[in-house]
Amino acid sequence: MKDRILQTVASLLGAHELRGKRLCVGLSGGVDSVVLMDTLDRLRAEFQLVLSAVHVNHRISRHADEWQMFCETFCKARGVDLTVRQVTVTDDGSGIEASARALRHQAYATIDCDFIALAHHLDDQAETFLLQLLRGAGPKGLAGMPTFREGRNGMPPLLRPLLAIRRHEIESHARARALAWVDDDSNTDSRFDRNFLRNDVLPLLESRFPGYRETLVRASRNLADDLILATDLAALDAGDARAESVSVELLRRLSDARALNVLRHLFSRRNLPMPQRSMLEEALRQSREARADAEMRVDFGGYALRCYRGEVELVGEQPNPAAGWRAQWDGKQVLLLPDGMGSLHPHPVVGSGIATRHFLEQDAVVRGRSGGETMRPAQNRSNRSLRNLLQESAVPPWERTRMPLLFFGESLAWVPGIGVAAEFRAGSSESGVEPQWERA
Repeated sequence: MKDRILQTVASLLGAHELRGKRLCVGLSGGVDSVVLMDTLDRLRAEFQLVLSAVHVNHRISRHADEWQMFCETFCKARGVDLTVRQVTVTDDGSGIEASARALRHQAYATIDCDFIALAHHLDDQAETFLLQLLRGAGPKGLAGMPTFREGRNGMPPLLRPLLAIRRHEIESHARARALAWVDDDSNTDSRFDRNFLRNDVLPLLESRFPGYRETLVRASRNLADDLILATDLAALDAGDARAESVSVELLRRLSDARALNVLRHLFSRRNLPMPQRSMLEEALRQSREARADAEMRVDFGGYALRCYRGEVELVGEQPNPAAGWRAQWDGKQVLLLPDGMGSLHPHPVVGSGIATRHFLEQDAVVRGRSGGETMRPAQNRSNRSLRNLLQESAVPPWERTRMPLLFFGESLAWVPGIGVAAEFRAGSSESGVEPQWERA
């Protein structure tokens, strides 16, 4: 009869239809990841798995290279390909643990596989819940780690097959299987918050509440349900689950709780850390008080909530491109733009866009604004200043400085969101090119 851990992992593989998939185990060398790797190895033939592993050497402990060698030996003995990534961990203000986790996820994003399998277990889930609670997190932070998570930020989907298993079960299983593993000496250092909970707080809690793990995970699942409901409500309030902005008028009409929920939705859609409540409340206050012509801005470290013409939008902070930048373009190839501005793509058309002949007759130059540009948007209209055209088209001020403009000689021929100048437009049966700006 199969043991509980083997049954649990096999059940998950079957439930998520992982037969024949490429699974890469995040292998630290600790008992949890060793048991996960050993279990998946035992199920490899049954589920036709393509099994591999990745070890991230954080180079923090003096034993880091020994742990790497252990993982190399462990995988070689099982015929499992191992990828090693060495990283340098620095405290960026979020703490050593958070910085190390971010670097691990960056390493996972470089792995070519269908799923990354991680060895988080029931105790990890309970510890994470308490840590988030003590940090004042909302439902998103308290919802806990899911067994399955879609890929994001370039990283493959995540699997956590051991989430329902207690730590002591994993250790007992490893001893019964005569498995070797490494012990991280830093786990006894209670200066780290998670270790303090694990070593000092949770044993005391267990003496009074032996089922605390399952109770906290149940609370976490309830909050995960609340998070889904809050996300659905935000989409309904905003009118579109994919909305990039919300109107000031909407924020004024909604209750405080629902308005804050809509603002959180803007952050959640981009998988950004959720701001502190006090900062969101200040953003909501400023948004509601913003005049029609106001250009409100509330910074959140790398992003800002900005208001223009009654719309509040979450904008990534980008440096202005270098002054005087310019690039020639043939209207045929994709043009990469500088300073993270994205790229310009040509789309061949007939009867619209820029007449192809203009690219043959003279050099096309793409550059940024320098001031004083004018453009004739239609044959029956006179030249207009680019500034007025951008204002009439409601292009936000923060986009104007990072907008690529196409010129033939000194004549402005095309502007994103406005279109092609009348004198460069293709005739009804003439071949043309429609530029498309894809932002980074």
